[in-house]
Amino acid sequence: MKARALHLHRAITLPSLIWFATLALPAAYGENWPQWRGPFQNGATTESHLPADWDESRNVDWRVDLPGPGAATPIVWEDHIFMLDVNEADESISAVCLELATGNEVWRHTLVQDRKYPLNNLGSPSPVTDGQRVVFLTGNGQFHAFTLDGKPIWDRNLEEKYGRFVLQFGFSSSPLLHKGTLYFQLLQNARPNRYGRSEALPGKTLPEKIDSYLLAIDAASGDILWEQMRPTDALDESQEAYSTPQLRTIEGREELLVAGGDVLTGHAPKTGEELWRWHTYNPRKSTNLRIVPSPLVYQDLVYIPGPKHSDFYALRPSGTGDLGDEIIVWKNGEYSPDASTPLLYKDRLYVLDDDKRNLVCQDPRTGEIFWSGKLDFRAVIRASLTGADDKIYCMSERAEVAVIQAGGEEFKLLHQAQLDARPTRATIVAAQGRLLIRTANQLLCLRETGMNPHRQD
Repeated sequence: MKARALHLHRAITLPSLIWFATLALPAAYGENWPQWRGPFQNGATTESHLPADWDESRNVDWRVDLPGPGAATPIVWEDHIFMLDVNEADESISAVCLELATGNEVWRHTLVQDRKYPLNNLGSPSPVTDGQRVVFLTGNGQFHAFTLDGKPIWDRNLEEKYGRFVLQFGFSSSPLLHKGTLYFQLLQNARPNRYGRSEALPGKTLPEKIDSYLLAIDAASGDILWEQMRPTDALDESQEAYSTPQLRTIEGREELLVAGGDVLTGHAPKTGEELWRWHTYNPRKSTNLRIVPSPLVYQDLVYIPGPKHSDFYALRPSGTGDLGDEIIVWKNGEYSPDASTPLLYKDRLYVLDDDKRNLVCQDPRTGEIFWSGKLDFRAVIRASLTGADDKIYCMSERAEVAVIQAGGEEFKLLHQAQLDARPTRATIVAAQGRLLIRTANQLLCLRETGMNPHRQD
């Protein structure tokens, strides 16, 4: 497929010339960002020498115009960026590869036509890569796998096999790629509705109940390795989840963690078998508590934010079967997100109340609060936090970007920028010595070109 050129803006300045001169040198910093929550699935990276601040003439490598807003976070493998591209003009969703050094387009494949939902489109799941292949998933359940140089490998249509997805705000969960296996979750409404399967569609036979399920897919071939139904007694919208599965290893055993439908469950990654479930975060059985943030793992603890700013839980799940309050290590009812997945960075837990714009830094073992601070944003926050180079990066729906000093005993704002493009929901990426900021209409690449007075060496 013929590549379409993106609009590229670059000012040739002295720092840019210096940067070009370093291209032939070995990379000094080289962490990839292969999945939505980064190399460690916790929002953090070991990257360093990243900008703490920038302006139009400093620390900006390049920027490219984007044809429409998409919530999918770009991923980075070595010298390439992979992302879902949403075109508002022709309503297409495309898989795109860009050069990390320049932003120039390398290849493009149009995947599907868009389908609109409240606050969402089909370009929300983030791609994944293991360096051998890159896999894209669109919000209508279509997987597309390519070689890194853009040759198609396989594709699979889940809606064709299992039926149309039923979520009020459209499917947004990203796949998880681990040891050659893709893990996929669909936690959806059990009843047809106007957001999913409609009983009014002619010639359609609908089941009385629509199942939620988990899949394991061979990343090399696209073959389904196992499928596991994921039952719940949640009601109506509380059955729906926009979270992404997570993995943990406890006492030598790997577990796949899935949050949604009023429960957190642990599964055997090789079979999908449910090992245990915990169901305390919605004891009143409210009908509208869909969950958006994903589980987070630190040592033997699992963190799960309750839906819509309800309690934030630190759990120590063990054993099998139904688990109760005995696994709760601590909980916090004051700070909890609606959509943003928390960050674990250098033994600190960062939790964002994304509607009130409050950021809190905690001891992950005890919940003790080291500091909290208010972000001076006009818009709410739907992107998740990123931790890198002793800094926390955060972005609002209006593309207001804040850089906060990580760690320490007090909230310290290092920089704030206003990019003014909405809706912006992708998470900031730190990889290969650069920051990637995806707004509603641009992809911005930042790279440190001068001394950073805020670095803690």
